[in-house]
Amino acid sequence: SLLLHRPFGLSPTAILEMTVLNLRSRGLRCAGLSYLAGACASGAMASVEELNLGKNGIGDDGMDSFATAIASGALASLVGLRLGTNVIGDAGVNSLASACASGALALIETLEMSLNQVRDTGVTALAQACVRGALPSLKTLGLEYNRFGDAGLVALADAFAHGALPCLQMLNLGGNRIGNAGLT
Repeated sequence: SLLLHRPFGLSPTAILEMTVLNLRSRGLRCAGLSYLAGACASGAMASVEELNLGKNGIGDDGMDSFATAIASGALASLVGLRLGTNVIGDAGVNSLASACASGALALIETLEMSLNQVRDTGVTALAQACVRGALPSLKTLGLEYNRFGDAGLVALADAFAHGALPCLQMLNLGGNRIGNAGLT
């Protein structure tokens, strides 16, 4: 719990009991996210249900270390993860997808990754993880204003055709490079 206490000014007792952690616009970047991953690994965030890491300059390297913490089951209580307005690309989404495919984040209902740099390869990795059973409770997936196009949309459609994401109610895809080929 001391891992979060120092950089974020949180009391050790509050850290162990919190269910919502909003670190939006805190300038975390890779180093801060690695620090947060260490806190996860120590068990300090086991009760967190909602985590907002939006607008922190998080890129692929930071997501890789964070995905390792996710894969360990350290955030098993998480139902909402907000990663919007960062610089996460395909490698970061690949890391997250691998973590989810291992069974992590089974309870998550909201995954928000808008305004990042995700291309077709990243969306395809996420879709394939879902075909293998990842994110079974997901209700909302926000991928708007990224950089994927028809191939990413086709991968998502294929995932749906295979029964992936059975609970999904809202899929946000606006502002991407989807053309007519992706809509047929």
